[in-house]
Amino acid sequence: MRNLGLRLFADGILVGVLAGLLAVAFRLVLTEAESWRSHLMVWARRRPGGWPLVLLVFLILAAVAGRLTALAPETAGSGIPHVAAVLRRQRHLDWRRVIPVKFLAGALALGAGFSLGREGPTVQIGAAAGQAVSRAPFRPKVEERYLVACGAGAGLAATFNAPLAGVIFVLEELQRNFSPLTLGAVWAASVAADLISQYLLGPLPTFRVAGLPRLPLATLPLLVLMGAVAGVLGIAFNRCLRQALELYARFRKWPTWLHPLPAALAAGALGYYLPQVLGGGHPLAEGILGGAVAFRVIPLLFVGKFLLTMVSYGAGVPGGIFLPLLVLGALLGSFFGHLVGLVFPALSGLDVGFAAVAMAAYFTAIVRAPITGVVLVVEMTGSYKNMLALLAACLTAYMVTELARSEPVYEMLLHLEEAREGGREAGRVILRRGGTPGVAGGGSGHPDGRASG
Repeated sequence: MRNLGLRLFADGILVGVLAGLLAVAFRLVLTEAESWRSHLMVWARRRPGGWPLVLLVFLILAAVAGRLTALAPETAGSGIPHVAAVLRRQRHLDWRRVIPVKFLAGALALGAGFSLGREGPTVQIGAAAGQAVSRAPFRPKVEERYLVACGAGAGLAATFNAPLAGVIFVLEELQRNFSPLTLGAVWAASVAADLISQYLLGPLPTFRVAGLPRLPLATLPLLVLMGAVAGVLGIAFNRCLRQALELYARFRKWPTWLHPLPAALAAGALGYYLPQVLGGGHPLAEGILGGAVAFRVIPLLFVGKFLLTMVSYGAGVPGGIFLPLLVLGALLGSFFGHLVGLVFPALSGLDVGFAAVAMAAYFTAIVRAPITGVVLVVEMTGSYKNMLALLAACLTAYMVTELARSEPVYEMLLHLEEAREGGREAGRVILRRGGTPGVAGGGSGHPDGRASG
């Protein structure tokens, strides 16, 4: 056992380096894609009839992303549910096709303005990198699951410069158990990946803010109230996401390149009026935490970002929900903080602090991983001032969603995927037997064998 632990620690460093390099490359490509998109939009606004060209470009990028995703269907969406299923031995992972498809299709989708995050693709790419290392010659099979977990944690660590969050996320969300072997290996991988990220991109927190105000103890009841609101809105997020996926599932007979086109049209339409909601939303979140977003436009930005996230994720192209939901949480907290300042003038000017706390609370309500949410926001902002506020709001959001028996988002996504896979397999069995899909055993289903509902 000791020798295995030392070997996993060393291999974890190797996985972390590889996952960190891939994560940095992905971040750089996305940065260039977003910069290119912004320049294109500015150019189009200055010329009559320029915006239809933007829509055409978005449609082409989305169609190519959809076609690429069909080459590796497991890369659709976030990828985190797939990694969790792999670690539970419910799914298989093929690193040779996951890495290139996830990288290219994810870059195209985010370049087209889809409201998706980079963290889901990076976690899955990192997990695939872990599997690639485990498949090297003279590697024992027992290492594979450990190294897949290492790659997933390293991917998250490199994405947000948050090594501790990468470790906690693997233990709290992906593995859901504590193993000393997993802890040591994932820790080594996350630190190695973060070192690579900081060396190549700089040793700064993800959100470069001047400083967050300390929330006084007098705000504790208000933070509990905000946590409850975040819990309710988190439940709404998960339910709307499920409905969006079920709506898209009705059109799975269409060619794969057509699936993302509605999201591309939505991105083009919203981008004309609210360009801030396009992409993952990193500049928007940084603007909120810097106090640069006006109070009156926050509701409009929240609704636009929420709707575009639903449409984008339902399209089935690679992309995560971490960053969009963190942006939504920041918008919620900023709006709440402004209201607090209007009702209680003595507490005015704290909206930036409320925004940071709401990011973690909204994350907790949706993902149901409160420790990851707290640690992630602390590392992303580089501020430990409001730890008590974070814990109070996240605990409240967690309790609200637990009392409502709302299913965590990644469990929901995994169950929907299992239902679709089960429906397709049932359809194939019936066709092999010469029957009609959807009528065997008295059940009902879609003509192509997908599970209904």
